[in-house]
Amino acid sequence: MTLTLHLPEKLEQKLRAVAQQHDLSEAAWVEQLLTEKLEPTIRTLESRLTNPSQDDILEQQETWRVLQQGLMQNKDNDRELFPPEQQGKSW
Repeated sequence: MTLTLHLPEKLEQKLRAVAQQHDLSEAAWVEQLLTEKLEPTIRTLESRLTNPSQDDILEQQETWRVLQQGLMQNKDNDRELFPPEQQGKSW
């Protein structure tokens, strides 16, 4: 991925100086900074997906309930879209 940044001159000078101190190009230094910042965020998101909190589960259940209601209200026939006997089997 190519990313173009328009930095203020002072920030560009600081970036160049810090990158030189670490014997890296400006691009390599920015890549290292992004990696350091993004990795913890990605781990947190992955953890929430694999181990959702009780609040996340409740929010998902409420979202599903509201979606079901909306679908039921907007259908044009009497067929039940979410029969109770199918709960846990097909949805």
